[in-house]
Amino acid sequence: MTKTANNYFNLNLATSGLLVVFLLLGLAYIYLVNTSVFLVNERRQNEEAITEIEANLAVEETAYLAKMATIDKALALSFGFVEAPKDSNFVYRDRPLSDHNLSFSR
Repeated sequence: MTKTANNYFNLNLATSGLLVVFLLLGLAYIYLVNTSVFLVNERRQNEEAITEIEANLAVEETAYLAKMATIDKALALSFGFVEAPKDSNFVYRDRPLSDHNLSFSR
C-alpha cells in the first residue's frame, strides 16, 4: 500500500511539474512572438524614417549644389577673400577644374 501511494505522489508531482513547464513555455512563446511583432513594426517605422531622411538629404544636396554653382572668384573677392600669393604655403591651383577633367595632374 505504501509503495502504491508513493507512485501516485511521484506521478502527481511529475504532472504538476510538466504543467508548470508547459505554462512557462507558453508564456515564453507569447512573450517572444509579441516582442518579434513589435520589433518588425519598429523596423518598418525606422525604414520609413530612413527614406524620409534620405529624401530630405537629397533636397539639401540639390540646394547646396545650386548655391555652389553661383560661387565664383568675383563673389569670393567681394566677401573679402584674397588670392593666395605664389610663394605661400597654401595649396592653390593655376586653372579651375573643368567638368571633364577632374584629375590632379597639371
